Amino acid sequence: MVRWILATCAFLNILGCSADEASSKMSSQFVGRWTAQYSIKDQGAFRYVIDRKSDGGYELLTVRVDGDKVLERESESGKWFIQAGAYKVKTEKVEGKAASVRNVTNYQTYTVNDVQADSIKLTHSLSGFQLLEKRVAPDYKLP
Repeated sequence: MVRWILATCAFLNILGCSADEASSKMSSQFVGRWTAQYSIKDQGAFRYVIDRKSDGGYELLTVRVDGDKVLERESESGKWFIQAGAYKVKTEKVEGKAASVRNVTNYQTYTVNDVQADSIKLTHSLSGFQLLEKRVAPDYKLP
């Protein structure tokens, strides 16, 4: 692991930027409004829209759906950042109430697989669950 970190730092140094600069450049690509959908066995299909702000804050709205019918809605907010090529999220509020710090889902880490102007591919570090987010207009709304 230490060798990998040293190799990454050396590579970034060759490119003429520090790991902090590389994370900062990647962070700027994450800012904006994004949407994705996914399914969880025995729970159904989910859609979400997330607003990532340049100050490190985020707001997320998730809906569980059955076709076009919305079964459940949930909102959350918190902080996000990029560190060593990983996208990290700390959930601070769920439905406007303080999130429990004992809940492991308050802290999420995702491997960043690809970042384009209109899409981001992420893999959840613990579950291996993959997401493909698409950039949407600032006024985009879920059903």
